[in-house]
This record gives sequence, C-alpha cells and structure tokens, in this order.
Amino acid sequence: MHLLAAADPIEWWHAAERYLGGGTRTYSKYADITDISPVFHPQWGTRSFTMPSFWVPETLGGLQTNSIASALPQLYHDGERMLLPVHPDALASADLVGRAELLDCAPGPLFEVVPLANARTVFVETIDGAAVQPHQLKLHYPRRISRFTRRLRKPMIELELWVADELAALNAPCLAEVCGGVFGSGSDAWGFVVRDAPPFDGGTYTVPLFALYGNDIRASEDPTLLEQLVEVSGVRAETFIADRIISPMIRLWVRTAISTGCLLEPHGQNALVSFTLDAREVEVRYRDCGVYVDPEIRRQQGLDRPLPPMNVIGNDLPVPAPHIGSLTYDSFMGHHALDYLAELARKRLGADSDVLHEAARATFAAEAGAFSETLLPNTVYYYDDTAPPEKWRLVDTARRPHWR
Repeated sequence: MHLLAAADPIEWWHAAERYLGGGTRTYSKYADITDISPVFHPQWGTRSFTMPSFWVPETLGGLQTNSIASALPQLYHDGERMLLPVHPDALASADLVGRAELLDCAPGPLFEVVPLANARTVFVETIDGAAVQPHQLKLHYPRRISRFTRRLRKPMIELELWVADELAALNAPCLAEVCGGVFGSGSDAWGFVVRDAPPFDGGTYTVPLFALYGNDIRASEDPTLLEQLVEVSGVRAETFIADRIISPMIRLWVRTAISTGCLLEPHGQNALVSFTLDAREVEVRYRDCGVYVDPEIRRQQGLDRPLPPMNVIGNDLPVPAPHIGSLTYDSFMGHHALDYLAELARKRLGADSDVLHEAARATFAAEAGAFSETLLPNTVYYYDDTAPPEKWRLVDTARRPHWR
C-alpha cells in the first residue's frame, strides 16, 4: 500500500487490517492459528460477507450500556427486543449454547460486514441494506484464534463496558465500547460488543500498529508504511519512531494503569495509529477493553467504583499484579509489537535500536514516577508455552526488559 495512492479512509483501514500483517505473527507458536472458514478469513476470504441476526425477546436476553453517549445502541434494540448479530461460523456450531432457542427467535435483518485483523471482530457496513454509522462488532466466536477459543460471555461483556467507562472518564484516546448484547442466562450466556470506529474525517487515516511494520501480503516488495511515513515526515527515523509512536504508547499504558488500574494490551492489533498523509499529525489510539484490572492501584488512588465481574487481580485472577503488568507491557506491547517495529527500523531505515530503547526507558520513568519500582517486576513474564492454551500460566523468562 502506498501513501500517495490513499483514497477513502475506510477502505484504506480495511485493507491495512487485512493485508499488511505479513511477517508479524511469529512471536509465539500459537500466533498464526485461526480456526475460521476460508470465506470469512480476513486475508483469504471475500471482501465482505453477510451475517445473520435475530430478534431476541427480553426473556432470552438484553442489551447493556454504559455511560458513554452514543447513537449506536439504538441500532440493537427496538424498545422491546434486542437485535443479536451472530457470526456464521458460530451459528454453524452444533454446540453453540442456546442454538435451538436462538433459531426459534424471529430472524432479524442481514448485516453486511468486513472482517478485521483478528477475524471475529467485523466492521459493519450496512444493516438490512442501509448504511449505518461506522462501527465495529466484537462477536462471540467459539473457535480458536491464536492461543484461545474466542467465546464472548456475559462477564467479559460487562468487563469491557466497565473498562470503556474508565477510559472515557480519563479521556484516553481509545475507541469507545458503548453497548453489549447478552443472549441466554447463567455462566454460558454470550453475545457481542459494539465498538466505535476510528476517525475518518479531516484527512485522517488509521491503521493497526502492525500495519506500519508488516509486509503487504499482496505486494511484498512494497515499502512498509513506517518507511513511507518517515520519508514524508522529513524527520530522522529514531526521532519519528520514538516521539510519534513509542513514547505515546508508553504514556498511554502507564497513565491508564496508574490512574484507573486498567492494564491495557497494546500489541500490534490493539494499538492503532492515526495520521495525515504528510505525517505532520500522528496519534496513537487503543481498542479492546477486555483487559485486567488491578484493584490495589484503584484503592491507592481512592477509586471505589464496584469492580467488574472478571479479570480482577486478586479476585478471580490469583496472579501477582506486577506479573500481569509485565505480560501486557513487556510481552504484548514490547515483544509482540515494539520489537518488530525496532527491527524493521534497524534493517530498512538504519535506526539505532538502543536509541529507541533509551527513549522508551526515559518515557516510562517520567510517566510512572513513584510507581516505577512497584508497577512491574525486574524481569519479563510471559505465558508458559508448555501449558495447555486454555489453562495458561505465567513464568519468569529471566529476560531483562529493554522497553523500560
């Protein structure tokens, strides 16, 4: 993809999500696993596909919202019933919880959607053939993508709406998750989350972070977006990458962690980069509120809002908070994303990785302040790859972190 050929920002975002990830999924033995039907695959499937929906009465489910103002929830409730979109692969699963009851519900309108990078999140183009406000749907997907089966159950939906409220109150540059639908009851109830789209106005283009350093699978000889942005910026590579990308990512993670206790997961898919084609304006954003929450930080900050139903460290998650922090900061952001960014910059742009690491360390120290000594451990923690994926545990890799 070439900056000079950029046209419609939405189509550009779709193309970046789907095709600019070449070579970016080598960070673990599970990273490139996607159990999805070929027609729905982001890289190999059709440009878009039709997704069914059902009108669910209140006796079988309902729509949940948070405090974020949005017109999007109106699309998913008619005043009496919830509109439940279902991924075709999920609907085809014989073991889908409540499948018989769902098929007895009145059919809803057809959704035309575009698959995004992680396959189970889609961009909604039309509902019943009519264009709607641009937004994304994170869907229940009882198949495996990378390490985990991607079920989206009620506690996770409630967690995501709770975290979205926290991030909105902080005015963090995140795509808002404004409502979620729940079908069924009990621990197996599942549904979807509605997420805002990136900004598409003012000459702004948005791509997932991996699209900056990934190869275009349709044209691997093309320069990466990172190379093109550095060139048009006229700024030295180390300066552009450190000041416009790495430091903003670290500031966002640290600020969110110490202000709300929410430990973001800014890997290559969840971190987004918005920019103008002349690279004069660049902003790091974040998506996906299914994160871990540190109640001790919240206690220290005097935050007493009732906690979400899952992913609370010390409650349902018996893992030390610094270890979880290292998983999200050192491994997800550092190893899964920034290492790739730095390696590409070294090979293609002659950038000095040590300069990037030093800039990161300086940013972390400045932002974390008094939390610097307790927020994260001295070494990097990551999943134990000998454990079954669905029964994950963390281990000390004994590696020293170089992004803090």
